[in-house]
Amino acid sequence: MSQTMLKESLACRGVEVVWFLEAGIPVGKQEKLYGRKFDYGPILNTIKRSKGILKINNHNGAIDCCKVCNKEGIAYIVPQGLSLNDGLPEEMYRQPQVDYALIAGCDQILKEKALRIARKKIINYHYSPLPAYRGKYIAFWQWYNREPFIGYTFHEVDLGVDTGKIIYQGKVDYDPAEMYDTVIRRVVTESGKQLNEVYDCLEQSRQVLLAGEREESLFKSRDYLNLVTAGRSQQVEQMQEVFERTGWFRLKNGLVISQIIDYGQGKTDNYQVDSEGVVIPLADGYIKGRVISPVPFWLFKLLVGKKRLLAGLN
Repeated sequence: MSQTMLKESLACRGVEVVWFLEAGIPVGKQEKLYGRKFDYGPILNTIKRSKGILKINNHNGAIDCCKVCNKEGIAYIVPQGLSLNDGLPEEMYRQPQVDYALIAGCDQILKEKALRIARKKIINYHYSPLPAYRGKYIAFWQWYNREPFIGYTFHEVDLGVDTGKIIYQGKVDYDPAEMYDTVIRRVVTESGKQLNEVYDCLEQSRQVLLAGEREESLFKSRDYLNLVTAGRSQQVEQMQEVFERTGWFRLKNGLVISQIIDYGQGKTDNYQVDSEGVVIPLADGYIKGRVISPVPFWLFKLLVGKKRLLAGLN
C-alpha cells in the first residue's frame, strides 16, 4: 500500500516528496494484530532468503521504497524503535519540513507529538467508506460480507482511530466471486490514482464524499483472526465456508492450509501429521488439510520436521 502511494505521489503535479518513513511495529504487537508467523526451520528459511523455490507471502509488482528514495533524492528514514511518536529526529517534530504527510498501512496510533511532523495536516489512507468499517482488515470484511463495492477514504488524522475529518472518498466495483488478493490489488491501484484529486481537495478545502449515510462500525484484528484460524472452537461447516471464500485458512502456529483433503464428524482429540497433511480437531469433527508448499508434502514434512509442524497447536 505505501509503495503504491509513494509511486503515485511522485507522479502528482505540483507535489514534492521530501521524505519517506518506513516504520514497523514490535514482533509481539505484530502477532497480536496479524497472528503468529510459522517458523519453517533453517533449511526452508535459507531457501526463502535466497529467493529459491519457496515463495511465501510474495507480493508481485512490489517496489523497493528505499531504492526509489535514493534514486529520487528523497530522505529515507527508519525511526528509532520503529516509533513515529518519539523515534524521529527532534527537529522533525519542532520544525516540520512538509505541509502534508500521507500515511498508508501504518499500524501505529499517532500521539500528539507525532501529529506535528507536518505543517498543515497528516492524512491517512483507509480501506473503507468511513465511518463504516473502522479498524483492521476492513477491505477483507467488505469483501467477505459481499458489500456492493469496496470503499476507501483519505481522512485527516486525529487522536482517535479512523475518526478524523474526511477529505476524499471513492469506491471500487468488484465481483464477489473474485479472490480477495485480486480485489485488494485493484483497490489500492485505483485509489492511488486519485491522489491528485486528494491533494487538490486539501488545497481547496473541499470534500468528496460517497453518497448515502453509513452506520459507524469497528472491526478488530482478533475478529479476523478468529474467523480464519481453525481450532477447537470452530465447527467444520464454519471452516469449510471460510475456505470456500478465501481458498485458505490458518492454524494457531501460523501454518496456512491451502487444500482440504478430508473432513468428518469423527472425534479427534489432538492434531496429527500423516503422509498427506495435518489433521485438525474442531468442535464437531475434524478437517485434514495440506499446507502451502511448492514441494510435495512428504518433503515439506521432512524438511520442517513433525515437531515443528505441531508446535503451538496442542
